[in-house]
Amino acid sequence: INAEYGGESVLEMLFKCVLLLFLFLSVAKSQSPNIEARVEQLLQKMTLQEKVNQLLIPEGSVNDLKQKYGTTGVGSYYIFGLNITERNQLQKYFIDNTRLGIPLSFSQEGLHSGAAGGTIFPMPCGMAATFNVDLVKRSHQVIALEARSIGADRTYSPNINIFTDPRFGRYQEAWREDPHLTSVMAVAAVTGLQGEIINGYY
Repeated sequence: INAEYGGESVLEMLFKCVLLLFLFLSVAKSQSPNIEARVEQLLQKMTLQEKVNQLLIPEGSVNDLKQKYGTTGVGSYYIFGLNITERNQLQKYFIDNTRLGIPLSFSQEGLHSGAAGGTIFPMPCGMAATFNVDLVKRSHQVIALEARSIGADRTYSPNINIFTDPRFGRYQEAWREDPHLTSVMAVAAVTGLQGEIINGYY
């Protein structure tokens, strides 16, 4: 954690990456137009506990979340079980009640579906068996749309581990044991989830 890269500790770089993600969507109280300047400004204001909390994805009820992190904020919350109204109310609560008003990131699994009641696609190992890159990209576009419809802004997919041992308990989440197939499918999945790059942004 204390290792340095280019003069910055790994922890400092990690905090900056997390905060950059949130500041693109943020209504944080600093109004500086320069994103990097806002990140630096916000980092200076944050306590160590607030920084650490931005790395957490706690489990538990909404009430537990408010009670434990309602003044310091927290990085992310797994959106499973929340409807869009409840999600928006929780987001408003954290923006209005935490010291710095940093919004939550809401996460969803996204391996083969974007939302409860949404489209269910085959698991990645099944999709990889098609060798159809366009199909993988289009299925992940659907997953992204469904995830966003319930308020999720990130997924825990694709899983790009190279699994070579079928005894591993979550083998179905991987594309396959082949690095080339995995990389091609992963690019298709990420492009489907995030969209094409336009002027440096997705």
